[in-house]
Amino acid sequence: MSPVREPVPNDLIFATDLVRSLRASGVVVHSVRHSIWNGFFNATQKAAWIETDLGIVDVVFFPTKADAQGIRITPADNAAEGRFHYMVQEKPSSAAKLVDASRPLYFTINETQFLVTESRELDKVVKEL
Repeated sequence: MSPVREPVPNDLIFATDLVRSLRASGVVVHSVRHSIWNGFFNATQKAAWIETDLGIVDVVFFPTKADAQGIRITPADNAAEGRFHYMVQEKPSSAAKLVDASRPLYFTINETQFLVTESRELDKVVKEL
């Protein structure tokens, strides 16, 4: 893919600052789209899928730091061979939801953002933002 600087779609404008930060860190951002994580959490309906030269990162944007910081991720050991299960709990009083993946996932909670990627290299970058 060519490193075209595609604009962030208007309905995902909340992802603009993260896209700028990724680019400032030397990451080439190819595109920004809607994420399957939109609607996963009760506290927000803002999520973006960002394709980069290092892989894809999904990011959920929360209204407050407390909303994001309350999230708990626990690896589950009952996954079938070749699958990776994680239990994601929005807050202590909520039920945990199962996330089933075909590859290991890397999670980051950064201020008001919850980020998920399959790329170890991209995970290192988002943890430093």
